[in-house]
Amino acid sequence: MGEVLAPIDFDQLKIENQQFLERIEQKNKELVKLKLTTGNTVQTMNTLTEKLNKYTQEQATLKKEISLKQGHLESLQKNIQQVVQEREAAERKNVALRLQHEAVKVPKVEDYIQQKAELYELEKAAANWTRKMEIAEGQRKVIVQQLKTLKKTEESTLKLGSTGIPVM
Repeated sequence: MGEVLAPIDFDQLKIENQQFLERIEQKNKELVKLKLTTGNTVQTMNTLTEKLNKYTQEQATLKKEISLKQGHLESLQKNIQQVVQEREAAERKNVALRLQHEAVKVPKVEDYIQQKAELYELEKAAANWTRKMEIAEGQRKVIVQQLKTLKKTEESTLKLGSTGIPVM
């Protein structure tokens, strides 16, 4: 190692040093460019990560909402099914009641009023006949009483005989 450097070697080293400095500067510029690109990429990545998180939360919220709405939909479908069954049952009952109503022969109102009037007249006539029967029964009792009295009188007259003196 004790070599002495010649001026040519020194010039050669200067040239090589200059070339290395230029390469270092070029590499530094590339490094700065890459750092800027990396910074932009990191910034873009952060923005996209935030959006992803936002969309993930929104997706979770929408999934919960969908689940709730599906539950509500199932409940509504069950309610609709129950209402349809109730409606069908009511329609069947309505048909049965209509048939039953048609089977019953209800008299017209005019017929009912006429029958009521006839009933009233018949009751009135029955009461009249009952009263006549009571009067006739009273008259019969009076006549029977009179007959008894006449018989007694006649018997007493017969007993007295023709002389007018009572016979014993």
